[in-house]
Amino acid sequence: MPIKLPFLFYTVVSATGIMLPLLVSWVFSPLNKRNDEHHLDGLNKQQRRNWRGRHQNIPLRFYGGGCDKVFSHWLEGDSQVQVSSLDEIADWLVDCRYMSDLEHMGVRDHWQHPLMFEQLRTGDCEDFALWAWRKMIELGYECEFMVGKWLRNGRAGTHAWIVYQQNDQIIIFETTGVSKDRMFKPLAQAAGEYIPFASVDHQVRKKVYPGIADWILRLGRQISSGQ
Repeated sequence: MPIKLPFLFYTVVSATGIMLPLLVSWVFSPLNKRNDEHHLDGLNKQQRRNWRGRHQNIPLRFYGGGCDKVFSHWLEGDSQVQVSSLDEIADWLVDCRYMSDLEHMGVRDHWQHPLMFEQLRTGDCEDFALWAWRKMIELGYECEFMVGKWLRNGRAGTHAWIVYQQNDQIIIFETTGVSKDRMFKPLAQAAGEYIPFASVDHQVRKKVYPGIADWILRLGRQISSGQ
């Protein structure tokens, strides 16, 4: 079947606009000057490539179809859930119910505002992760809300999670974990399961990763097919 023109045009334009500056940044950044990459110690060559991100102001659509507001929007309003530690954030999330957007909201992709998630306590990975990101920022954590690919049980799917630093070690916070002992994973142990596409940190700065190319192709196919 021939490639539809809208898909081809969208993919070429997006890939050029997003990937070209990123590739230039990587090529002309000497490895011996990447002092911020000590957190990648323990990763193999491919994993280091996957997790080497660069700050770039990418369009919101590259975070998913449900991301239709600037990220400061998800931090607005007064939370009604009081927490004083990361453990309490995890405890609260364990009692929430995971449900796909299609089943819960009747749409393919929808991001709940964290205050709405507090009321419903039901949602998918973005809802869990956005709420955790917001609460961790309130507690003073330097953390990132991240979207990408999750590889598990021989299957791959798009996903959202949190990363933060603890004692010079990067930790993946799997906010949809069914128990606390499954929520916190050192990057050195879990980097093979998670392939980031894009993230936003506690200062609402966006970052992009090599895996974004897969996301661009997926979005292009959706637009081409009218989804």
